[in-house]
Amino acid sequence: MRLRKQPPPELMNVAVQLLEAVAHGNRDALSQVDALGVIERLRFTDVAREAARWADVLRERGVQPGNRVVVLAGRDRDWRSALLGVLQAGGVAVPCPASMPVAELRALAADLSAALFLSAGARPDLAAPDGAPVLSADEVHARDAERKPAQPPHDTTPDDAALILFARDATALRGALHTHASLLAQAESGKHWLGVGEGERVWCTAAGGSVESIRLLLAAWREGAEIVDVDLPADPEAQVELLAKLHPAAVWFSDDEYAALASAPVPPWLDLRSIRRALVSNEPADGAKAFQHAFGVEVASVSGSMETEAGADQLPTVEEPVASAAVVSATEERRLDEETERLQREAAQAEERLRAEDEKLREEERRRAEEERRKEERREAKNRKVAERAAAKERRLAEKAERAERETAQAEERRRAEDEKRREEERRREAAEQAERERLAAEAVARQAEEERRRVEEQEREEKRREEQLAKERKKAEEQRSREEAKARKLAERAAKNERRQAEKAERTQREAAQAEERRRAEDEKRQEEERRREADEQAEREKLAAEATARQAEEERQRAERQATERQKVGARSNREEAKSRRLAERAAKEERRAAERAEREAAQAEERRLAEEEQRQEEERRREAAEQAERERLAAEATAREAEEERQRAEEQKREEERRSREEAKSRKLAERAATKERRLAEKAERAQREAAQAEERRRGRRAPPRRGREATRRGTPRRGRRASRTRTAHPGHRLADQRVRHHRSPA
Repeated sequence: MRLRKQPPPELMNVAVQLLEAVAHGNRDALSQVDALGVIERLRFTDVAREAARWADVLRERGVQPGNRVVVLAGRDRDWRSALLGVLQAGGVAVPCPASMPVAELRALAADLSAALFLSAGARPDLAAPDGAPVLSADEVHARDAERKPAQPPHDTTPDDAALILFARDATALRGALHTHASLLAQAESGKHWLGVGEGERVWCTAAGGSVESIRLLLAAWREGAEIVDVDLPADPEAQVELLAKLHPAAVWFSDDEYAALASAPVPPWLDLRSIRRALVSNEPADGAKAFQHAFGVEVASVSGSMETEAGADQLPTVEEPVASAAVVSATEERRLDEETERLQREAAQAEERLRAEDEKLREEERRRAEEERRKEERREAKNRKVAERAAAKERRLAEKAERAERETAQAEERRRAEDEKRREEERRREAAEQAERERLAAEAVARQAEEERRRVEEQEREEKRREEQLAKERKKAEEQRSREEAKARKLAERAAKNERRQAEKAERTQREAAQAEERRRAEDEKRQEEERRREADEQAEREKLAAEATARQAEEERQRAERQATERQKVGARSNREEAKSRRLAERAAKEERRAAERAEREAAQAEERRLAEEEQRQEEERRREAAEQAERERLAAEATAREAEEERQRAEEQKREEERRSREEAKSRKLAERAATKERRLAEKAERAQREAAQAEERRRGRRAPPRRGREATRRGTPRRGRRASRTRTAHPGHRLADQRVRHHRSPA
């Protein structure tokens, strides 16, 4: 079968639609009354910002469009913003009361495959290894409040799932799936039964996460109305006082609460005329009727549930039991298309019925206005009767007023004493804090002085150690030079000794040669008598050559060899050998001297190289030591800087904790002051009303007792008594001056 081409769906997100019309002003969206009676108000702009913050955190936690998220609702301000944040992220919100049993919550989350639990506070009892994690409001509030949303709201279609709402029937807990279109239709239809306008208040005592709380959330915020959530015990007298203080336009209580309020005594000075409508979940019961009769309000029935109510509720919703959590199956797509077309036709028919109902409601409004006029007349008659009864109670009221004045004066005295005591404690605490700051500053100065002294001592020790090291190095260098000089002297002495030894050896060789020559000459003289003179001359020449230097000996021997070449070849040859031997000895001595000199030079060069190497090594060690000392100084400076930074951080944390403690104390003081001021205003109003009623009763009593007089004389005669009475009334308490002026104003035309 060929499928028809469907037009692109229109984008719709009920959270955006609900807040976009009211989130730009400064109107209040929620009034939260805590257990101490302190009222905390939340504006629509705050709700929109917190919802966007919840949506960002959910996306960061991995929540994808279509994921189910269980929202735990109680008497707190966070669950409504969390629910709208789930819708903005494209998820499916599952609101449940926070008081629901843990086992039932875990089973519900497991059946729905929920991705997260959202709670105002930590819920460690819900944590399970294989279960959904818990995200608390504290983790969301920890984000920067000024941080802009990371992503815009998810673009959803009207038929996308938005909410699964559970209600308990006779058999089990059953849930119904609601789309964005059905929730918006519920919000639009709320103006027919809610009966409040923009900026007015609605007080509902239904449990958070229930069907009634969701219906009220959609209807009230669609109209720009303010929801009142009270976390106080169900005391009828306290509820009556809160009704007079909050001035709600509509209330939604249980039948027992209506009955208790109807039977509770209402002081005549409390103005409850702001209440126009009392809402009930089903048909009005005895308690609601009694409340209607006692307060003269209209009772409106919000009959049916969000799944069965006619009109806007007949839009795409699917019932699903908790056990199976079957919402929409992929195999039912074709049946759902046909169901959607049928529901759209029914929606058009419902729109026609709504227009007819609007006409009927306008007619009822006109009839109701007429009834209101009649009720106003009856109320005035009733007030006259109450005034007549008040005349009979004038003495009791006067005593009560006097007692209230005394209590007010005592409360004022107690308040002044408490304020003085609190101021004295604040002064003592500030003096102690100042002393502590001065002590910390003195300790910091002392630590800095101690660190400076240590640095100076360290520098002095370092300078002393460096001087000692330099003295040691100089001493070592002197010793090295002394050793080198001693070694050089030893080498020189050894060389000189070698030279002397060589010279002695050469001299001994020469003497031996001379002796050999003399023996040879003696033999020659024996053999050759004729050459004695020449040999004597040669002997004298040899003696002369022996006395001269070793260098001239070779020349003399050569000359002798030349002179004796022919005669004494044998003697010449021996002389040549001896001369060669002498030359070799001389050359060997010279070579040994050169070797000794070269060895001395090499040793001196090696000693100089060793000295230079040692000097270089010493300089390198000095550089390394200076680098280590510099690194140590830098480390000490870094540690000092880190210590100062740590001390600064500790001081900042201490100041922050002190500021937080002061803020908490100031908030507590403000709450106590507001509570005391509220109690004082209440006592003052009671005293003022009692004085006014006493004055009126006195005026009526005097009017009944005094005979009628005519003319100005009677007026003049009656005036002083009233003036005296007014003066006595004025002096009763300085805070009731305005009430006395009103009394004089009412008395003057008498």
